Amino acid sequence: LFELQEKLHLKPAELHPEENRLFIVIRELSKSPEILLIERPTDFLGAKSIDALKTALRTLAGKNIALVLFSADSAFISEFCNRQIVIEKGKITTQPVTSQ
Repeated sequence: LFELQEKLHLKPAELHPEENRLFIVIRELSKSPEILLIERPTDFLGAKSIDALKTALRTLAGKNIALVLFSADSAFISEFCNRQIVIEKGKITTQPVTSQ
């Protein structure tokens, strides 16, 4: 999915931040979670990796796995969430409903 097979032998410190981030996502996906919590999912990812992540998240959403995403990237969030809660300065400011 993320084309990281040739990097499996490397230690986390030897990986690029994008690769490290993807390995974390893969590790969590391998646990077959009922709920997946991802903070800043697109940070450190290039366009190709973001597309792969979107594919993975759509697959998970299709399997009724709850996705909880924390991000300032509202366009990315809107692609996956049927409910958004916007928090500014520690207070909930809006709860827009998005369509899927």
